[in-house]
Amino acid sequence: MVTHSVDEAIYLADTVVMMENGPSATIGKVMTVDFPRPRERLAVFNDPRFADYRRECVEFLFSRGRGQAAG
Repeated sequence: MVTHSVDEAIYLADTVVMMENGPSATIGKVMTVDFPRPRERLAVFNDPRFADYRRECVEFLFSRGRGQAAG
């Protein structure tokens, strides 16, 4: 599944694959999401690990954007 929503990716996936920028994009980072199934949305969103996973994704995505703009 492809999504632009970090929250959706973390909630639905067991593995989040983040892509580098550009038309020749490659895999930039792979993150394993360790929440038991079945998942309940509020339980996942209130879990402290959710914030950690989200921070990791957002930091990767923003670091790619800044690096490309500066380069």
